[in-house]
Amino acid sequence: MRKMFIALIALLLLSGCGNISREQASLPDLPDNAIDKEDRLVTNTTQAQEELAAVLGLQLGRQWRYQGEGNEYAAFIATVVYVKDNYYQIEENNGGTILARVIALQPDGAYEILTQGEHPPGKNLLNELNASPDMANAKRLLPWPITVGTRWTWPDGSEAEVVAVNQQHDVPFGELNQVTQVRITTVRRISDAATNQKFEETSIVERFYAKDIGLIEQRFTAGEFVVTSRLEKITLTLS
Repeated sequence: MRKMFIALIALLLLSGCGNISREQASLPDLPDNAIDKEDRLVTNTTQAQEELAAVLGLQLGRQWRYQGEGNEYAAFIATVVYVKDNYYQIEENNGGTILARVIALQPDGAYEILTQGEHPPGKNLLNELNASPDMANAKRLLPWPITVGTRWTWPDGSEAEVVAVNQQHDVPFGELNQVTQVRITTVRRISDAATNQKFEETSIVERFYAKDIGLIEQRFTAGEFVVTSRLEKITLTLS
């Protein structure tokens, strides 16, 4: 039961979710002109937001392809499909389902304010946002300014921390500089109905961001269970 629980958490953190067969999980070769630029980009950003966008690699039409290890759904493709002011919509495709994420760049950091599984491809979630979105359940991905030792808490109680900046990091895409490392630690209290036992499960997610590129590696660890997604290719999918 514990292994099944850990695997589910890893899947939710590393990509999407859904009932997908192994055969469906192979990633498609997406065309380089998959996104129509018209009506998808509206910007009005501050310098701080521009700096955060650079660290996260946010650019309309940018597409990241990740190799996966440890879980059949750890490999995925992520694409920035819509941009409006300080909001960015990203679609993640693991070959069988699409997960949509909306990221908001705020004066104090970058937040994931909306996550939608089984997302219809191409649906614009930014048009559905309120003028002042509810930030109570938003997950801060990065603080601003980005300083080693900065800590914050997610709505679910997970503890996040900037553990390194300006480091080097090697992924299949290449050896990269100006890398920021963030660690998210989650402690979950679990009850096993079959054995009537209660225990705590600690999991750690390490995220590595390279300036002007974005997320280059994501690593989930829970005990001996490790799942990684590592960047292998970047394209720009604008027509």
